[in-house]
Parts: sequence; C-alpha cells; structure tokens
Amino acid sequence: MPPTTDQPSSDGPVVQEKRVWTTLITNTAYLTGLLTLDYSLKKTRHKISPHSPIHRFLPRRRIPENCAFTTQHPNPSTAQHTGPPCTAGLGMPNGGLQVVNPSTATYNLILEQLSKETSGDYDFADQSLLGDLFNGRWVAIPYIYNALKTLRSKGVHDAIWKDDKVKNVHYILSPKPWEETEGKCSSEIHEWWWVVDKERREMEKSKGIDDGF
Repeated sequence: MPPTTDQPSSDGPVVQEKRVWTTLITNTAYLTGLLTLDYSLKKTRHKISPHSPIHRFLPRRRIPENCAFTTQHPNPSTAQHTGPPCTAGLGMPNGGLQVVNPSTATYNLILEQLSKETSGDYDFADQSLLGDLFNGRWVAIPYIYNALKTLRSKGVHDAIWKDDKVKNVHYILSPKPWEETEGKCSSEIHEWWWVVDKERREMEKSKGIDDGF
C-alpha cells in the first residue's frame, strides 16, 4: 500500500478477533518482505484473475481480453469496492490473498481433488486447484486488497488502479523490491515498499532487534 505516516500504537494485538492473516514461507528468501507486510498491517490496523504484462511465454489464452479486470475498465469507481464476477475472463482466482473459512468438509474435497491424476496438470498449484474445484463458486474481492503491482503499469489495468484506494500491494514476479536497492528501484511502487521497510527496521532497532532482515 502507499506509505502513510501513522505508526503502530502498541505491541499488543491490533484487534481482538477470531479472524487472522496467515502466510506460509519455506525459506528466508521472502522473510524480509513478510516482516514488512506484518509491520504495515499493524501500522494501518487493518482488519480484514489478473494478468501480467504479456510475455511470449504466456499461453495465448492469457490476454487482456480474457482477464476479469478488463471487464471493469468502463467503471473504475466500481472496481474500488466490488470484484469482477468469478466467471469473468478465464474464471481463475489469484491465490495471492484468500479469505477462507476453515472447514473439514472443504479440506476433504481438496484432498479428493488432489488424488485425481488431472491435478498434476495444474499450472499454478493452489489457485489452479481452487479455480477448478470451486469453478463458479468463489467470490472475487476488489483488486485493492490484492493489487498485483503489474496492474498499475500503463496499458495493463491502470484504467482501474487508484493509488489512494489500494490497501495491499502484491509484489508479483521478479524482481521483488527487497532484491533491489533503495532509491534505485525499477518502479515507483517498489520504492513504496522501501519506505515502509525502513520504518519497520527503525522500530525494531529501537527494541534491540537487528537481525539483518
């Protein structure tokens, strides 16, 4: 999200709720980004299928005309609070941010789907599986909560992107902002990350934390 000037008010829980933000990492490559995400969520007291620039290696069906967000270009104001229909475009969710209600029954459905031989053909692991298993039965959240950084680029989905509405930037693809140098990033949106990351590091140092991440 674009940087703000507010600071987290305390070290305690931001809100007392049963709902939580969760993520999973299996190595330290994304740890710096995750720590800064955690900081930014606390700082803002946040409660709680896009396409990349066209590359020749992308399947031909993944073109702007087949992207759900393209259907929102005529009404950008609506895109700030309403997601496109789950059947729009290719009808595939982006797994960058998911709002889920844990369920044993749903878990068993997923296990059953994974046991099928066809599950080995999924291009994008979890999001391909969910899009297949729950085709037409999921709800798209507005782009502002999972704003792929590429959407902001001219000619992609800048028609709906509004800096002051974005809540959460999804730093899709490489390079990641933490792989670049502050002040010399490849895009303005990466510099946003560095502003918040600097705040987070200063806050940690004030508490005696200086672990290099």
